[in-house]
Amino acid sequence: MRDISLKVEGEALDYGRAADLAKAKAERELPAAILIAWNDRQRDIHSPSCLKCGIKNKAGWEVYGRNHGGCLRISINDDDFVFIYGML
Repeated sequence: MRDISLKVEGEALDYGRAADLAKAKAERELPAAILIAWNDRQRDIHSPSCLKCGIKNKAGWEVYGRNHGGCLRISINDDDFVFIYGML
């Protein structure tokens, strides 16, 4: 999986804005990008949300993303927001 880190300074960042930034970056990297999993550390929510376990110090939502076609991990502001994308 390829990791991309983005740093956003000078603006308030919420999930909606972070998701827009990640989507734009993902679509530049993978033209047919599809969001598989995400995490919002600020609000302590993630998707898929039904996963309560983790493997090797990785949260369940991230393991799910990696094992369901995720090939691009976009971290915004040191994992405040993380989006895992794959291809259609």
